[in-house]
Amino acid sequence: MSVKSKRAIQKVPALRFHKGTGHYRVTLNGRDIWLGSDPKAAQVRYQAEIARWLSHGRQPAPPSPRLITVMELVDKYTAHIVGYLPDNTHRSTLLTWCGRFADFAGGMPAAEYGPLALQQYRAALCDGTLSRRTVNRMAQSVTAIFAWGASMELIPGSIPEALRCVKGLRRGHAPGTTEPEPVRPVEWETVTATLPHLPRPVRELVLVLWHCGARVGELVAVKAADIDRSGPVWTYAPKHHKTAMQGKTRVICFGPEAQKVLREAMLRHRDGYLFPPADAMKEWSEGCRVHRRPNQPPNPKKTDRVVGEHYSAASIGRAVTRAIEQANKAREVELGRPLEDGEKVPHWHPHMLRHAYATRARQHFGLEAARAALGHSDAGITQIYAEADKALAATVAAKIG
Repeated sequence: MSVKSKRAIQKVPALRFHKGTGHYRVTLNGRDIWLGSDPKAAQVRYQAEIARWLSHGRQPAPPSPRLITVMELVDKYTAHIVGYLPDNTHRSTLLTWCGRFADFAGGMPAAEYGPLALQQYRAALCDGTLSRRTVNRMAQSVTAIFAWGASMELIPGSIPEALRCVKGLRRGHAPGTTEPEPVRPVEWETVTATLPHLPRPVRELVLVLWHCGARVGELVAVKAADIDRSGPVWTYAPKHHKTAMQGKTRVICFGPEAQKVLREAMLRHRDGYLFPPADAMKEWSEGCRVHRRPNQPPNPKKTDRVVGEHYSAASIGRAVTRAIEQANKAREVELGRPLEDGEKVPHWHPHMLRHAYATRARQHFGLEAARAALGHSDAGITQIYAEADKALAATVAAKIG
């Protein structure tokens, strides 16, 4: 058989799975081409690579000096946002989304990425675990990656323009996604049922949040020196907040009730953070029946975790969740039986304190006052936070309805 006939019946390289990395690959002319971790996307890219390889006579395509893969583009973009954005939840979320997109797209040339590829990625996200809004935001983050790449002249500017043609999923037309319930304000009775099971610094922080309506991340690192106590209403202007990068200022006001809690914290911490995790460790130690001997060696650490100087917004949320579980267990012990649905302390998270403050402010002083108290530029945003006063509507209906 001639060499030509042997080449004619040469098998096409197979798609293989690499267990060590969890990614798919195909080897062409002795070179591994990585295709990502998603099996469906890897199959599509595998077929495209084989078609390109066959069209060039079973040889690799000639390299382009400006060709950059999606993985390389994402790496450059993540390095950019790490240096550009402050270290907060928003940046962490973006980095997570970038990693998920890179796993899906793999080594696909960035110059070949288009609206159909974006729709395939979005369809893969609709697996029943994400909300429609989150899927749309993750798709928008992909467009932002390519827009940044175009601004740095890494890819043609026509690519992000084409990706912007992909419209977001609309309510009722997004199978595989969920429609989460809007965030409701937490009731004071629910908060008071949780407070006894929170560590002291978290308990004090929750009380301050209830009385001022600030975001959790705005107060976890507050110090006594940061608060202006020259007037009857104390004020605090955090350096790092949600709209700081837009050039906006944020002023948080503390009334008499919030001041009571802050004074107690200031007596313990005149210079440092007002709500340090070390306080929780001290409170726990004081409640122990048995204490360590002076010469007792430390126990071996099970993890690399260390106690930070102040809490993060996420750690406050976890503390509240644990306190709710402990409150429900204490009720079960008190009643001597499992709790029914109406007897349980309902789940809530710290951001619901801000919604509760907005609702009270709107009920007593109107929408414009609530907007100013929350630090919003647009009253329309405040309406999302503040529950409408249904009691007033019920009174009207009772009289003229």
